[in-house]
Amino acid sequence: MRKRITSLLLGVLLLLTMTVTAFAAEGQAGSFVFTAMNANSTIVEPTRVPYKAGQTIKEALADSDIAFVGLEQGFIYEINGVSANYLLYYDNGGYKLGAQASSITALCVHVSSAYSDDAIRLITRMADYLDMTNHVQNYPAAANAYASALKGLRTATAESATTLLNGLNNAIADYGKLLDGTKYTVSAAATQNGASVSAPVVTLTDAYGNVTTGTNSVQVIAGDYKFSVSDGGYNRTDGTLTVSADAQISVTLPYGQWFGNIRLLDYRKVPFRYTQDKTAHTAQYWIKDTAEPLGSIYLNAAMGAVPDADTTYLRTIYVGTNGKDMSSTARSWDSTATGLTYLVKQGMEGRTFTLEARYKTADGYTQVQSYTVTLTRVPTLASLSVTAEGTKLPLTFEPTTTSYSLTTVSSTLDIAAAPFGEDYTVTGTGAASLEGDTLTHSIQVAAPNGEQNTYTLRVQKVASVPVTLTIPAGTTVQVLNGAGSEIAPVSGVYHLVPGETYTCIATKNTWYHTQTAFTASSGLKVSVPEPDTTDGLKALALYSGTSASNRQPYKADKTFAAAAHSYSYTVTDFNSKAAIQATAADTDAVITALYRSQSTVPEIHDVETSVTITQPVNTAKKADNLSSLVAKAGYGQDLTIRVSKTVGDVTYYQDYEMRLVRQLHLAGLTAATKDEQLPFVTASGGTTKFDRDNTDYYVKVDRETTALYISGTYPNSSTDTSCCGGYYAKVNGVRYDMLESVEAALNTDLYNEDISVQVCHADTDSIELTYTVHVQKSDPIQLTIQTTPADATVFLTNDLNGKRIVEKNGTYSLTPGASYSYTTTCAGYIGQTVEHYTAPDKDGTLTITLKKAPANDKLINFDSAWPHLRQNNENNGVVDYKTPVYAKDAELYWATSIGSGYDVNACGCPILVDGAIYTYSGSRIYKVDAISGEILIDKPMDHNSSFAINPPTYANGMIFVGLSDGTIQAFDANTLDSLWIYRDSIGGQPNSSIVYHDGYIYTGFWVGEINEAHYVCLSATDEDPTQSMEEKLPTWYYTSKGGFYWAGAYVCDDFLLIGTDDGASGYTTGKPSLLSFDPKTGELLSSYKMNVTGDIRSSITHYNGKYYFTSKGGYFFEASVDAKGKIESVRTLKLYNYADDPTNPAMSTCTPTIYNGRAYIGISGTAQFGAYSGNNLTVIDIPHWEIAYTVRTHGYPQTSGVLTTAYEEETGCVYVYFFDNFTPGKLRVLEDKPGQTEVSLKTMETYTASGQTETYTTPYNIFTPSGAQAQYAICSPIMDEYGTIYFKNDSAYLMAVGSTIERIEVTKLPDKTEYKEKETFDPIGMEVTAYYANGKTRDVTEYVTWSEQPLTANDTDFQITFPYAMYRNEENSDTLEMTYGVQCDKPMTTVTLTITGGEEVNYGDVDGDGDIKVADAQLICQFILHNITLTETQQKAADVNGDGDITVADAQIICQFILHNIAEFPAASAAPKS
Repeated sequence: MRKRITSLLLGVLLLLTMTVTAFAAEGQAGSFVFTAMNANSTIVEPTRVPYKAGQTIKEALADSDIAFVGLEQGFIYEINGVSANYLLYYDNGGYKLGAQASSITALCVHVSSAYSDDAIRLITRMADYLDMTNHVQNYPAAANAYASALKGLRTATAESATTLLNGLNNAIADYGKLLDGTKYTVSAAATQNGASVSAPVVTLTDAYGNVTTGTNSVQVIAGDYKFSVSDGGYNRTDGTLTVSADAQISVTLPYGQWFGNIRLLDYRKVPFRYTQDKTAHTAQYWIKDTAEPLGSIYLNAAMGAVPDADTTYLRTIYVGTNGKDMSSTARSWDSTATGLTYLVKQGMEGRTFTLEARYKTADGYTQVQSYTVTLTRVPTLASLSVTAEGTKLPLTFEPTTTSYSLTTVSSTLDIAAAPFGEDYTVTGTGAASLEGDTLTHSIQVAAPNGEQNTYTLRVQKVASVPVTLTIPAGTTVQVLNGAGSEIAPVSGVYHLVPGETYTCIATKNTWYHTQTAFTASSGLKVSVPEPDTTDGLKALALYSGTSASNRQPYKADKTFAAAAHSYSYTVTDFNSKAAIQATAADTDAVITALYRSQSTVPEIHDVETSVTITQPVNTAKKADNLSSLVAKAGYGQDLTIRVSKTVGDVTYYQDYEMRLVRQLHLAGLTAATKDEQLPFVTASGGTTKFDRDNTDYYVKVDRETTALYISGTYPNSSTDTSCCGGYYAKVNGVRYDMLESVEAALNTDLYNEDISVQVCHADTDSIELTYTVHVQKSDPIQLTIQTTPADATVFLTNDLNGKRIVEKNGTYSLTPGASYSYTTTCAGYIGQTVEHYTAPDKDGTLTITLKKAPANDKLINFDSAWPHLRQNNENNGVVDYKTPVYAKDAELYWATSIGSGYDVNACGCPILVDGAIYTYSGSRIYKVDAISGEILIDKPMDHNSSFAINPPTYANGMIFVGLSDGTIQAFDANTLDSLWIYRDSIGGQPNSSIVYHDGYIYTGFWVGEINEAHYVCLSATDEDPTQSMEEKLPTWYYTSKGGFYWAGAYVCDDFLLIGTDDGASGYTTGKPSLLSFDPKTGELLSSYKMNVTGDIRSSITHYNGKYYFTSKGGYFFEASVDAKGKIESVRTLKLYNYADDPTNPAMSTCTPTIYNGRAYIGISGTAQFGAYSGNNLTVIDIPHWEIAYTVRTHGYPQTSGVLTTAYEEETGCVYVYFFDNFTPGKLRVLEDKPGQTEVSLKTMETYTASGQTETYTTPYNIFTPSGAQAQYAICSPIMDEYGTIYFKNDSAYLMAVGSTIERIEVTKLPDKTEYKEKETFDPIGMEVTAYYANGKTRDVTEYVTWSEQPLTANDTDFQITFPYAMYRNEENSDTLEMTYGVQCDKPMTTVTLTITGGEEVNYGDVDGDGDIKVADAQLICQFILHNITLTETQQKAADVNGDGDITVADAQIICQFILHNIAEFPAASAAPKS
């Protein structure tokens, strides 16, 4: 009853709230709740959109931060970049965007939900929930209720909306009750420097983020807390606490000064202006607005009196301008090289952050002493200049220099300044007057934050002094001050500043000059030196490079002559290099090249440049480099060559001026029909490719073609500097700024037409170039190809461009007289190929007959437990094998070293065929015993693979292996002898898994991220059993930019699905495709380009009629494909790696393993090879299209998981196995069941980096390779029916981990169990069975070992050993941590034997007369001398010392016995007693 009343009151309260809100909003500003969703996901969660008084809904949405497309037209079809056929509703079922915003409480944009008042109430309450400040969002029940509401809202009915609303309200109410629960007092006792702290401040933060602070004590509810106890200032101690009753925290606080002086330095390591209050532990720094995120600010913090210099760590607590938390970044004490990256960006935005010194005490708490650091930004000027009566005064300006001294003869000045920031205010510019002889003038620049900066000019006025110049006839003169400003004479007299240095430049006949300097003084008369008009250069040459062997001379408009001082050179727009040689007439003269640099790099563009020329003109010698004289661009350039000589204080020089004009080109040109790009041919019909210097191209098309589409690229289309861009083109006289599929209409009545493409540029001096595309037309013929057998595949390509001609309506459309090639193949037949087939002039029929391939009777069709990467063509790694689940039940059976390293000699991933393991390494293929790891067979391959990252594939008695350079080799699975080989025409790494279906294999290659590569289909048939290296023809191939890397196909009778790389470098720019082919013919049935970035590098998993895969861009995909192979739709789910960094997405190359509507994949962290960097296993709830949960891993689980259902009936759970691709290459098992939202079976792992120790919850680590086997692991596990897991890693060991062998038993005794001493054990007839912890049994008779030494009387319990048990993990049940490499006992059992004594030997009685005497010793001597022979019995009696040999020593021992010196022969005392 109480619950019902509470729900009623909540409902009434909510209704009143909505009514009051709506009423209050009438005619005034307010807000409504907005949410948007499509069928798969929520685009905008319920959020409040503010509106101004009188605004419509549309106007309020337009002013919001949400991005809409179509809003202005009143029809929204894109929200935040997501397009859909959207519908909308708001209160009372309204939908018109022109309504007053104040008339609604909530607006829902959707694709499938229906309006109801209940849905409006739900949406509003969800927004309330998000706006709550009591951290209810971190309460699991409320978070789950909200998540359920978010999912359910997509298809909400009135009834379901009410249910979801009640669930959310109840969870919020429960949270309120939780917070109102019984309070317990937590008090703090703190000491500091040995004294008690009278009023410590204690702060407790609960699991939800609620912070409770008090002096001496606080009251909180039961739960887990992070605590901090401080002295009320900058000293604190942190730790954790579980509260279940009143409690006390006892801590020791830091004391003293852990910090010395703290300085922030600029890039020159000069300290910024600052104040440091060591009492309050605060510091303020004034940082210029020019400081940038990188390389601008360095921390120099002196270590003070810290507890321990080695373990007191320095940290900076801030989130960088790049969005990354820098708090855990290690900082160095007393360093000037500790860069505070991303602390600020250019501008006036300041910030406050904290410096912390941290010391971990013996009780596990962390003492922290902190400093509060405030950065205040200071505005600057970008430029400053002063002119006096039109003359610019000398002033070298730097934004960080604020004081300048100037001298002038004028009483009025004009001051100009520009601020660094557009919104700054600058005062003190304009006219300024000197009322006396001096002026101190301030220019202030102020920013909106109130900060300002003052630049001071100290101006000294002096009386001008008259200076006259004596100028030679025919000469003109310029007098320049230190700022380069020209001073004009008055009536032939120059009035100058006394003591200031001036430059006098005299010019004669335009090109000839002298330059001298003088210091102005009253009455000074300067005699101007007359320029020397003798021409200074004897020779000049401009080249495309410095080296004589490969440079080309740039062409000038005229031949060089010493008297000609002006030239125009033509430089192609593709050239970005220039070099020069020049020979002076006077050997003492200096030749200098002067220009402003031209570059596409902003930092080095438009820089005044001077290069001394040392190389005289000599075509066989090197030239001087003119760095950045020209860029790859269409803009011209000016170059001055100055020949100078200084005599005394006079410099004589003359200039040669060169204008470099650019010859324009295209960087690329294509012509296409609406269906395909056309190959260029020559006038005679030969093949050709675009060459920028070739202006004539021919294409051949059908006469009915109505238009071609011209595309092209320019050498430089960027906008980085002023020399970039400027290109445009005219196609048939019409201007186009961009050449992108420009339509050029064709006349279908004509057989020949021309299309002109004229390249133009904004620099009108540039030289235009016209390309002509000559269009040659013909009427196509229809060719019918009839094959025997009828289902053979004909792969027909155009010899001009290699493009495939696809059969349409039973015929091939060909160009008469054109050259084609075709390959015809069929499983079970011998393929054939024909090159350069000339198409007939009229329709016709081509008949092709294939010969049936002779049967290879040697091939044995074995059973295969795991024939390729994913066991079957569904590519879903789901089995029912009883694999071990816990570390105590798992052990490493064996580890066999095959190959070395991780590249060309690496051990390949394994497969299981006929109970044996197949793999490869280097240039050899191996068959390995699955029980012992013994190499059974190894044979050579043609050459090696690339990185051995894919397994072989088995089918029909054959093993197929991908080798480097685009090679596939087939082997007899029984003998490992070669059968055939395929060499791809493009080549590449064999990084795509090989899939077999119905007589054919399918695989792809990878040549690089931006290069083309093939996906191929090959007939698996051994077409000539007499040849081991027969060359295989492709049945078909498909070319894709970016190729195929780890992309594996799903193949059925009707279609083949494969994903592609994105064709771009990296994985954040290009977009990949999903392709669907006819598996038999290779016809492209359908293609779907993803709307997100990143290579598809997984196989396609088929599950419940849908197709699933992942990408390096960080997405999980579901594709819908109809029965004919048409891709109907693809939906995406963004993956998560504990960050939101677009440059390091949650990439995955993992083929999804799917069961019970849940997908299991491995995800990379922000650092692919960084420990615990966000690497994780992700579980996806497919029906709800969301991530169920993630759990961190040590390394990136880069390969695919295998799931067993063997224990589902017993536990309700499935178990999924993955490897970490990070040394040591841990094998993990994830326990999961429907509805699960967090990891259940786990291992706790602790990791320390940069002085920071973290403990992570990870999926259960069932086994860890140790010692020589520990390495990165790029291998998907495979399994057999015994629950054994086989794999390899980068250690080059092939390994088997399986269920612990509990015991072995001799289940059938050997035929012989009775022995005499010194006989050896005979195992014939014996059978030994192993009993595994998972309940499995196995006959291991062939694999057990025993002693082969002669039996003794003590061997009645004869030991039999199974030697294949190495080591395992051992779990600490309290800490859930693992110990690795724990040695295993080898299973043993015994056979009971009966052992009797051997033949009685009477030692010493050689003659057998029952008496031992000298005659026995004499017989031994005769035997040694070969005078007599002894029987076997006599020899045994003679060997009295038991050494197995009869010597004089034996005769001597008999004599000793006769003399009673010994009582017993040595052999008799050593013999066993019967």
